[in-house]
Amino acid sequence: MRCVHALARRGLLGLAATAAAGPALASDHAFDQLRAAGRLRAGIDFDDTPMAFRTASGAADGLAVAVAALLARGMGLDLEIVSVSKLDGDVAVQAGRIDLLVSAPPVSIALARELMVADPYASFHRKLITRRSLAISRVEDLDGFNIVTLPQRWPAGLEESSRRLRANFLRVADAAAIEQALLSGTADAAILPDYMASRILERRAGLEEKLDLGQAWIGAALPYGQHTLLRVINSLLYLARRDGQLAILHRGFLDRPMAMVPFF
Repeated sequence: MRCVHALARRGLLGLAATAAAGPALASDHAFDQLRAAGRLRAGIDFDDTPMAFRTASGAADGLAVAVAALLARGMGLDLEIVSVSKLDGDVAVQAGRIDLLVSAPPVSIALARELMVADPYASFHRKLITRRSLAISRVEDLDGFNIVTLPQRWPAGLEESSRRLRANFLRVADAAAIEQALLSGTADAAILPDYMASRILERRAGLEEKLDLGQAWIGAALPYGQHTLLRVINSLLYLARRDGQLAILHRGFLDRPMAMVPFF
């Protein structure tokens, strides 16, 4: 289902106002400035996946876009989508060029050192795919492999163990480049989100999933100190989870339900 269902606008705005009203947050002026500007500048990486893509007419679509629209509407703001990449989104939000990095990297300790992360709005599993002919049943079998991944600012998951594995990680631009690297033999294996891996495996019978490397979470990120905005975002996400709206969006774009949300 590729649409954002209407939420109770009055309830959302009321909860947003309540979340912003705590006396302990009186020194946080960022949210007042945001409301005065009347718009939410949301940083989104259009990586041509179900998370964010352009339709044939050029319109923005995807789960990250739908979540950004939900948050902006809940705060009574216009939505301004700003295109960012996986490598510069954190810089853009810290520099004030965007208000919220919706296409934040998966939640990690490294990310949390740089930015505050809202409650997750998406979950996925990291998958390792290779040629069918390769015998891989455990992580240790990847020793010495060339492993292709997407661009990212910080090592995550298996890449943090690359020294122990003596694996060589190669970065490419997108899923198409990952597919080509596997087919050409430039890479022995690839690590990518399940919603990207499934598309490649549907087209390429000679490739298969070998390992599930665990679950990852995505939450919008914003600079430290903007506690009111973080509190409002989490309140709106709570309502969207409670009313089933987030589940509808997640299933609609990623073709499966969202896993139970952890609270960090």
